[in-house]
This record gives sequence, C-alpha cells and structure tokens, in this order.
Amino acid sequence: VTMDTSKDESKIAELHAHKECVSFCRLVHHDEVIVTASYDRTIGFWSSLNGEKRQTLAKHSNKIVACCVNEKNELLLSASWDKTIILWDMTTGQHLWVQPHNTLVTSCHTNGQHCYASTTDSGKYTLWDSRSRSEIASKEAHATTITCCRFSHNGLNLCTCSMDRQACIWDVRMHRKLLSLGGHVNIVSSCVFSHNDHRLCTASWDKSLRVYDIASGAYRLEGAVVLENHDGCVSSCDFSNDDSLMVSVGYDMGLNIWNMNTYQLKSCFKASIFHCMYAFIIRLYTHAFVWHVCARLDVCVCVFGCLCVQS
Repeated sequence: VTMDTSKDESKIAELHAHKECVSFCRLVHHDEVIVTASYDRTIGFWSSLNGEKRQTLAKHSNKIVACCVNEKNELLLSASWDKTIILWDMTTGQHLWVQPHNTLVTSCHTNGQHCYASTTDSGKYTLWDSRSRSEIASKEAHATTITCCRFSHNGLNLCTCSMDRQACIWDVRMHRKLLSLGGHVNIVSSCVFSHNDHRLCTASWDKSLRVYDIASGAYRLEGAVVLENHDGCVSSCDFSNDDSLMVSVGYDMGLNIWNMNTYQLKSCFKASIFHCMYAFIIRLYTHAFVWHVCARLDVCVCVFGCLCVQS
C-alpha cells in the first residue's frame, strides 16, 4: 500500500491486489472492507483502513468480469467468462450456488434483495431467485453483446445496454420492454439509475454520456442531456447518494465529476492520477469528502478522496 498526501492528486492508497486486471471493486461493511475481482479468476477482500488482505475466493476457471453484492452485504454474485455465475456467502467464503450459461457471461447485478440478473454475449438477460436458486425469466434483449445491466433502486426495472448502441429499460415483473433509448454512435458501455430513479445515465465509447429524464419523459421532446469532456471511451458512471453529482471515468485516463443540477463539469482529474488505461467507479458520496475506488488495467486498486466544495 502506498500513501500519497499530495493535495493535487489526493491519492489515499494503492493496493497491488491482483495478478491481472481488476474488473470489480466495492466498499462494504460500513466502508471498512474493499471487495475486488479480477481477470486472475479470484475475488479479494481487503481492509480499507490498512490495505491488508482478509480473504481470497477462487472457483472460477476463467476471467471474472463482474460482481454484485446484496443490500445486507451477505451475498456476492460473480460472473465469469467460464460461462457461470457463482453465489458466495461473504461471511464464510463458501460458494452456495453455481449456475452455468450457454454463452459468455458479461455482467450481473442485484435489486439488493433476492433477485439477480445476468447477461451474456448473445444479447440475453436472465433473472434469478437467490432463495430458490432458480430462473425467474429470461429475455432476448439485444441483437448483440450486453455490456452492462443495472436495476433501478426500487427494484422494479432493469436497464440493459449493449454493443448495439442501445439502452433498454425492462419491467422485471411483466418481463416486457418499457423504453428503448438511442443516440449513442458507438458501444454503450455502462448505465446507471439515479437514486430517486428519475434519471438514467448511459456511458459510451463515443466519448459521451447521455442523461435521460425518464420520470418526466422530457428527453422525448428535448432530447437527452449530452455530457462531453472525455478524450476517449467512457467506461463507467455513477450518481452520488443525493443525485446532485455524477462521476464518470474512461479510457482517456480521466475522472470527471458533474454537477447534476446544472449539468456542468465540476472537477476533472487526468492521467497524473491514473497512469492507466481505464477506471471505473465504486461509490460517490456528497459529504465533506468525495471518495472513489477505481480499478485499472495495471492490476492496482486506488483509493482517492477529494474535498467536495458545494456550489
């Protein structure tokens, strides 16, 4: 773990966590533990206080490309290119359930409770019940690979985005498409709902983000709000807890923080922080400090804190 007290870069710690690139990270257990997953086929648990490794989980036979954690931080679902998803007990480290797929699994997410979603490179998503370990429903959602899936915070809808340049919102109870959102001219790499579920943001390899007001439907007349400041493909985005800020990261080695009231760029961090190919977001707060945990292709996990000055 390396510490950097530079006010410019605000790096708190750097963990050399895995042998191959890190594909997932998240703060759990009151932000005292960092969970990471990697192309090296392992899942790691780390102390966010001193960087010490607490536990390693290993069962996948190919790259782990995504993970998600339930609301109580009890269960973790991992998705892998070995065509399986695995449900883990985060307390004991034991795997509870292994579910094979016919094609490569590309992403997964949970509604925070008992429903999990997995997606594949065939354009299909499947909903699973973690209690019965059974399939709830599946849908041929896109013409090609689904890159990301995210539940709304009320758990009623699922957004999928794809290499077909589309994002779709699905009713998870009726298993029907509610919205199909276009506008990007390259792969849509990530999607996320605001915490009040009023807005949806998509990130794309076309170097832009699009914010849709799905509550009012204003985007139908006015179009989506387009955010542009990245010099390369945008890989991930996330809203702050109160939806006043959004953070985006990409292959341009940059991290941008956006004011979601004005849709203006608030802060920008460039390559001097990352010296890497890409990053993604773990969590964004709007307290005295904004915290980031970013994973990157040079197998490190970085923890950043930067003072958030309210405008």
